[in-house]
Parts: sequence; C-alpha cells; structure tokens
Amino acid sequence: LGFLRNELQCDTVQYNNTIKLLKKMKKTLLITFTLLIIAACGSGSQTEEKSITVADANTVYLYYFHGKQRCKTCIAVEKLTKEVIDSIYKDQPKVQLKVLLTEEPANLELIEKYQISWNSLIIAKGEDSINITEEAFANAISSPELLVDLIQEEVNSRL
Repeated sequence: LGFLRNELQCDTVQYNNTIKLLKKMKKTLLITFTLLIIAACGSGSQTEEKSITVADANTVYLYYFHGKQRCKTCIAVEKLTKEVIDSIYKDQPKVQLKVLLTEEPANLELIEKYQISWNSLIIAKGEDSINITEEAFANAISSPELLVDLIQEEVNSRL
C-alpha cells in the first residue's frame, strides 16, 4: 500500500508539473499570436498622405468625416450625400463634397476646427458652418428624403 501511495504522489506531482508547463506554453503562444496580429495590422498602415488645400471662402463644402470601421448608417450617410451632390449640384462647381478619413494626419486641422470626435457631416462656407450629423444619422436609412431636403436647404442658404 505504501508503494502505491508513493506512486500516486509521484504521478500527482508529475501531473501538476505537466499542467504548469502547458499553462506556460499556452501563455507564450497567446503572447506570440497577439504580437503577430499587432505586427500584421501595423504593416499595412502606410498610407499616402493627402493634403487638404485651403478652403475657398466662396465654395460650399460638405465634409463627411469617417473612421476605418463603418456601419450601415455611416455608409448610407456618405452615399446619400454623394447622390445629392452628383444629381442636384453636378453643374455647380462651388459645391464640393470632401470625404475625409479621421485617421489621416493630413485631416487633423479640419478635425480640430470642427471638433470632430466620430463620423460627422459638416456643411461649411468660409466660417459659416453647421454640423448636421445628428439629423443625417437619424434619417439616412429611415427617412432619406428628410436628409436630402436638409442638405439642399443648408447648401442653398450658403450659395
């Protein structure tokens, strides 16, 4: 009986050591995998910097700011805004849409000027601007005609 007890204790110690070793291996693999993911995501981030030229004070700009990750509504706001510009103001060179990625360093000046913290739709002419983000996101999918009317109203008031 004493022999079996010693044998069981040895097996238990060996089992515990194996578990500890597996936990260390798991932790090491997890750290390695995480570092590989971070390295892979960062390696493709070399983007061409686009500079924003100084805004013409006689032009009405629609600035649509967005991040890399975009939801259905974000895409709808941009699409609807483009459709309005392309259809209603296509012959109006003094109305321009600027779609700007918030992560681009070149857009930082405008982001600070309009105090952008997430996706936003701003209509501006010189120093006269309005942030219609709340209305844009509330209506882009459920009532797009309301957003179209609002964009037209705000652009026309600045022409």
